[in-house]
Amino acid sequence: MAYGILGTYAVRAQDTLTSVTMKERVGTERSLFVQRVDRHYNSPALKRFLRNWNVSSMDAGHRYEAHDLFIYQQGSGYRQVGVNAQSLRHTSKGTLWGEAQYQNKRTFGINYSESMDYDVIAPYVMADTVGGALQTERYAFRGGYAWQRGRWDYGAEAGFRGDQGYRNRDPRLNAVVADIDATLAAAIALTSRYQLATHLGGSRYRQVNHLSFVNEVGQPLVYHDAGFGVYNTLLAGTRSEAYYTGYTWAPAIYLVPHDRQGWFANVSYRVFFLHKELENILDPIAKIKARTWAGNAGYASVWGNRRFYAGVSGQVQLRDGYEARFNNRDVETGMHKIDESLRYIDDNRSMALDAAFEHDGPSMRWAIAGTGGYARNRMSYVAPERRMEIGYLQGGMRLSATKSWSTFWLTAQLGYSHRAPTSRISEWTDVSSHRGIYQMLDGNFAYLASGQRRWQAALQTDVQVSPVLVGFLNINGQLTRYDGRQQGSLLSVNVGFLF
Repeated sequence: MAYGILGTYAVRAQDTLTSVTMKERVGTERSLFVQRVDRHYNSPALKRFLRNWNVSSMDAGHRYEAHDLFIYQQGSGYRQVGVNAQSLRHTSKGTLWGEAQYQNKRTFGINYSESMDYDVIAPYVMADTVGGALQTERYAFRGGYAWQRGRWDYGAEAGFRGDQGYRNRDPRLNAVVADIDATLAAAIALTSRYQLATHLGGSRYRQVNHLSFVNEVGQPLVYHDAGFGVYNTLLAGTRSEAYYTGYTWAPAIYLVPHDRQGWFANVSYRVFFLHKELENILDPIAKIKARTWAGNAGYASVWGNRRFYAGVSGQVQLRDGYEARFNNRDVETGMHKIDESLRYIDDNRSMALDAAFEHDGPSMRWAIAGTGGYARNRMSYVAPERRMEIGYLQGGMRLSATKSWSTFWLTAQLGYSHRAPTSRISEWTDVSSHRGIYQMLDGNFAYLASGQRRWQAALQTDVQVSPVLVGFLNINGQLTRYDGRQQGSLLSVNVGFLF
């Protein structure tokens, strides 16, 4: 058997560590089968079942991505360098894990947004029609601890993400993000084979945007998007500071086997509240309430030198945007909130199937994995009536092969995926085709509704440089073809150590 991970998978002692070679560790970390099973052990109370040995890694990398079709508010591509370190350690009293990350990123072609984290705060960005490249830095840390008491396992985890974005030409944006989260979890051994876990997570999100101009002539209009390019003219003009505050709570339940073979299932619910404030206005101008229901189930089996995994997952996300109306007729009191109403609705639903088969030979391991699914997204704005609806089928396949020598491993992967639209509807008839907002809406819809064909290739080498240290190099490339002649590309290079 080339990697020896089958035996260590079946034997998982409760209180002792399994002795494994670096060859077995490398085989486990690179396995498509293991990567899929790992997803079911996200709860802090289940971390001791991830590995029955200590493992750490550190890597640094460069990543470049560019696309002809894109979401205007997120940019046409980026160039990024980063460093990442993570570790999982077992002690006599429990299990510790942690991760630290640094990223330096330059995003190109951002327009109609002078805010960060578009996926988090959309559609309520501060915006103008100039935009430009944005430089960002990220510092992120995460850590946790899990311990066992009789039939019970307990776990706690906390994380922090700090981002800063800036532009050194007009419009000069200075944006700061702080995102803090924590999770508490407990699990009980239902039977000799299965563990039932539950956890409750929460987070606090904060973003501050400040926009300034050095050139006092010819400044663009700064406005606050309410969805589909709609904005309140009372709030447009000189209000160039925005504040976002959000809160999340998220319960989840997991059912997993102790030895990582058998049936898996988990369900989760997540609710996110966000409000946006502007300088010199007491009341929030907009609020978001987003609810997400998600679930997945899977089955994993190991027999001899073969491994198989199959899973199904589904998600429903409802995102409602509430917009405030103001009265500014009273000069002494300034902006006065009259009421608020539901104006923006985003309904996103998806379902996916996933399967993988892996086979070990004397010196070669090969694997095949496939995915398929359906997704539908409906977005609308009320008064004026603007909407888009997109549905699509998607599927893909990945082949992987690893050749091993005494202290050297070479892994090659090839992948292909296809996305085919099943419905494409857009409506914003009140917007003139000569306006920039029309071009933005049309460009975003073209990206979301386009068919995609994506080819992916990766090559990785692992070299054992000492009995407890493996160095690795990974090169990954992607080519995406959209409907028409548009295309996108990605290239990443990572070097690091596993120990």
